[in-house]
Formats: sequence, structure tokens, C-alpha cells
Amino acid sequence: MSMNFPTSPILGQQWPTVNPIWECVSLAPSIWEPIGGSGVQTKTLVVGSGLATSGSINLDLAALTGTVQTVALTGGATFTTSGRAAGRHLELVLVAGAAARTLAWPVGWQAFGSALPTSLAAGAVLRLAIECLGTTDADIDATAVGAV
Repeated sequence: MSMNFPTSPILGQQWPTVNPIWECVSLAPSIWEPIGGSGVQTKTLVVGSGLATSGSINLDLAALTGTVQTVALTGGATFTTSGRAAGRHLELVLVAGAAARTLAWPVGWQAFGSALPTSLAAGAVLRLAIECLGTTDADIDATAVGAV
């Protein structure tokens, strides 16, 4: 069966809203399983790494949607967004390196599970799933899916 699955899902996300409904059960790579059925559909995400590594880091959702962006931080980072629109999403992987890093997020982002971290310990890695539901920062859902 050939289907166009969302390219940067969130664990537990269900798609589409008609039968069969599929659920995202893994992020790396994205693995979709039918609910109440059998079989696995795999979708590989596009990986990028062209973002700044410290200071102000703009996440242009129009350009980055559907990608996994890895940032090897060299200093503290303050994130901003542009190109916001409903349905745009990305995964952000932040790598602290040898020193602890400070993190600042746009005002209005909706954090799920727990507050987004404001620091990252030396050697730690943080993965964030970012999904835009509208045209402002208040329309952005962000989930920290792990810091190691």
C-alpha cells in the first residue's frame, strides 16, 4: 500500500482520520503501524544541518518543514521562528558538546509533557518535535522527546 504519511510525526500521532488509521510508533526512522491491523509502513525523514550553532537561531518553518535538523551547539542559543503556517513541522536535535549550553525559546510556544529546558548539560542531546498549528508563535506545539 502506498501512502503519503506526515514526514515529521509525533509519537502516537494517528493519520488519517479514515480507515485504516495508522499510528506513529517510532521516530527514527518514522514507523507507522495500522491500528487494529498488521504490517508496517516506513517513511524516512530528510536530515539537515544548515542552521547556526549559537546566538539567534531562526527556524524558518516554510523551509524546514518535514526535516530533522541537527545543531551542534557552540554557545547559548535563542530560537526564533518565521514562515509559520498550519501543518508545518520539524524535529530539532540539539547537541551540547563539551560545555553546558543555555537555551531560550520563543514566547508563546506550547510545551507538552513538561516545560522546555532552558539549559543543556555538557555532552547532552535534546530532541524536540515542533508542530505549527497557525501563524503565530502561540500556535506552535513543542515536545521535548528526550535529553540524554
